[in-house]
Amino acid sequence: MGGLLFSIGLLGSVSVWLAVIRPYALKHGQGYTTGASCGVTAWVDWEQAKEIAVKRGELWRLRICRLFLWLNLLAVSGFLLLVLV
Repeated sequence: MGGLLFSIGLLGSVSVWLAVIRPYALKHGQGYTTGASCGVTAWVDWEQAKEIAVKRGELWRLRICRLFLWLNLLAVSGFLLLVLV
């Protein structure tokens, strides 16, 4: 069960980041994090995309940002289930 949750969370969050959040942040002149790991870049893109969506009042983008957060939490909980159980 933990492996399934981890896989869904990890693959889902990477897909949402690459397909929606990253292009959105770059389109609005944000998201340039040089010398950072993939995880740090994804997190910075998520924060900046969320700020842009709030500023512009785009509810659909805010929902995508929330989905990204929930998928990351799902991956962490799945990993913890794998390790602790």
